[in-house]
Amino acid sequence: NLSHPTVYPLPMILRILKMSSNPGDTILDPFVGSGTSLIAAKLLGRNGIGFELDGKYEKEFQMRLEHEGLPEEEKCFTKNC
Repeated sequence: NLSHPTVYPLPMILRILKMSSNPGDTILDPFVGSGTSLIAAKLLGRNGIGFELDGKYEKEFQMRLEHEGLPEEEKCFTKNC
């Protein structure tokens, strides 16, 4: 159960990335939120880069990425403003 207010369904993000990118491409999500876009990128053979300004979701996001098996280098950068 994720607390981020805008968690998008994984199938929707998979479809968008399939239509707008190719395997090996790099996906940039400057508002990564709960991390769905980076998980979809991994599943489709894309590289993912994500940023999130609101640090209150960082721990939740990191736990989700670990649960999905994303390697250490595929982590999100956060900054409290």
